[in-house]
Amino acid sequence: MFIKHTLLISSTLFGLSILRGCSMEERSLDLDKLIEEQDGFTFNMDEPPLFFFSKEGMTILNAENINKLEGDYPFPFLPDHMYEDYEFKHSDDLLQIEADGMTYDLTILGPRRFLDEENNIELSTNDYLLEDIEESE
Repeated sequence: MFIKHTLLISSTLFGLSILRGCSMEERSLDLDKLIEEQDGFTFNMDEPPLFFFSKEGMTILNAENINKLEGDYPFPFLPDHMYEDYEFKHSDDLLQIEADGMTYDLTILGPRRFLDEENNIELSTNDYLLEDIEESE
């Protein structure tokens, strides 16, 4: 009887660990359709846009808002530079923007809300990028 319970508990824990591993799998985010329909989209810091994504690439706008933040803001991308090749990847709780070998990590708060935890900055989009993610409170 003890062996059956131990085997059942072990199998359950193993199954849960496999499911957890699958949910943490990194997935690419395909935004081509959104970019084509609207000629691009933005990530906003408060009201003004900070990132602009288009067919041509990714650009940082309103960089002066970053410079107004207290302390050294370790922002990986240069303002007014066009990053022609960029990629979005996400797991269940993390969105990564990659360009020119640099990565910017954002915690996913919802399908339109993201948090730069290192600097306590919330970014938002006007479009639902991650429709399968529920909004957190």
